[in-house]
Amino acid sequence: MPKKNATRALNTNENIEEPSIDLIFSLSLSSVDSQLGQVDALDTKADSAQVSATTLVGAALVLEAILLPMNSGEIIHIIQIVSLLPLLISYIVVMFSANKAYKVETYKKAPAPSAFTDGYYLSMPEHQAKSKILNALAYVFEKNQEIIERKTKLINRAITWRTVEALMLVLFLLIQVLLTLFIHITK
Repeated sequence: MPKKNATRALNTNENIEEPSIDLIFSLSLSSVDSQLGQVDALDTKADSAQVSATTLVGAALVLEAILLPMNSGEIIHIIQIVSLLPLLISYIVVMFSANKAYKVETYKKAPAPSAFTDGYYLSMPEHQAKSKILNALAYVFEKNQEIIERKTKLINRAITWRTVEALMLVLFLLIQVLLTLFIHITK
């Protein structure tokens, strides 16, 4: 319902002449500010996904370097290297998604400071200026929300693939242990 009212006011040039405009105006300003805080939190999550994914793949590569010489035979080496591929593929997906989410976006703020200095709002009655600014805030909120939702999907994808990467590391380690056990049993 509030979105419908914001869209209605956004699509018309009418002024909101309701006594609640001060409250709506304050809440709208707070909502846009809150959105920008949400962006910072999402950027932190994207960064966290990259760091943890890199740590996981680094651990796998170190373990590969330690375990590879222990197991002899060309077929065993091929199995060890191939078992590392799904982990590396999931790492690439995590990094790609997190980087895409982490990129700098242009978020809107309303009204532009120039609107205050050029006298546009100064010549209006306060109620009318708040009404126009409220319309601009509703538009800005909706546009920023589209960017935030896109960013959230990318971060969710990165986190999902980071989980896949962690499972691939466990599978990789399981394969290494089973190969080592197989070699020692067959000697």
